[in-house]
Amino acid sequence: MRHAYGPHLAFPVGVSILALTAVFLPETVALARANLSIPFLVRTAWVDLCTERNPKADTTSPRHRTEKMTFSEGIHRFSRACWTPIRTLRVIKQPEIALALAIYALPYACFYGLITPLADQLEQHYGLTTLQSGLVFLSTSAGVTLSTIASGQLLDRSFRKLRSSFDATWEQQQQQQQQQQHHEILADGSTNAQTTNHTDSTAPPQPIVASQITKAEVTAFYPLEQARLEFYPLWTVMLVAGFLGYGWTMRSGGAGYGGQTSIMATMLVDYVGGRGASITAVNNLTRCLVGAVFSAICQDIINAVGIGWTETIFTAISSLAAVLVVVLLKHGSQWRRTRYMAKASKTKNAMHPGPG
Repeated sequence: MRHAYGPHLAFPVGVSILALTAVFLPETVALARANLSIPFLVRTAWVDLCTERNPKADTTSPRHRTEKMTFSEGIHRFSRACWTPIRTLRVIKQPEIALALAIYALPYACFYGLITPLADQLEQHYGLTTLQSGLVFLSTSAGVTLSTIASGQLLDRSFRKLRSSFDATWEQQQQQQQQQQHHEILADGSTNAQTTNHTDSTAPPQPIVASQITKAEVTAFYPLEQARLEFYPLWTVMLVAGFLGYGWTMRSGGAGYGGQTSIMATMLVDYVGGRGASITAVNNLTRCLVGAVFSAICQDIINAVGIGWTETIFTAISSLAAVLVVVLLKHGSQWRRTRYMAKASKTKNAMHPGPG
């Protein structure tokens, strides 16, 4: 009965769950709700879709307001809400983010290519029941959990170590720049005083205080790659060992995978400071798409070349992510600085346009 009705029930059950989620899932982020006076449990997803998040005051006189204009406003709001998730994908145009997404997605897909046929492989090679095979997933989950916790501690340590040296260097550079500007101002003042024969002494210099670094400057100039990828080679070695060990000895493990994904997920959020939810959504989309492809073809690859060579192929694909990490380490900071300087120059030109 399970084999007869399972595939037929999967689609309607999935559609039903999706419909219930779309109708009853409330908006839990207060800033994303247009009307904060409505309790969030009453605030449903389809209401949010048809309501503008930041409503502007309507200056149109009620006497001149027509049903046609109200309908057009509703259409505009609906189309704008539908287009908003697509606009999030524009971050992929940034090369360091595209590379980071690929580095995350490749090991993720290979890992799911490992665990998708795991139950069938254990049943085939060792004669385990479905319940016994399911218990094997506990070891993989434990490995991912422990490696994620350990990776988080290592990430915090690396970040604090580099941040202290970065802040000291940044403050020194800012003081030097402000001191140079102060000397230039004093030089200009002395020249003007000599030209106009003024004998008044100049005011005493003000103390030089370094300006506070902004979030955009941290994203552009802080060595994020060095801070976040310091232990990536360690997790890669563990992941490769786990793939090869499982493939050729039928033993599973997930320690290396959890460490890698924790690193890349953190760095993606660092890249787009202030838009963590958007980049997380893009990351979920890319990794799930790639993971779905690998999960769909993994059994065919196993049937063709065997479990050992299949995991060897997955090892090679995961190692490709390590090659992309080298590219990211070499060029990531340069790409961020170049984009920041171009944006700053564009803003400066807009505020102080040259002579027409």
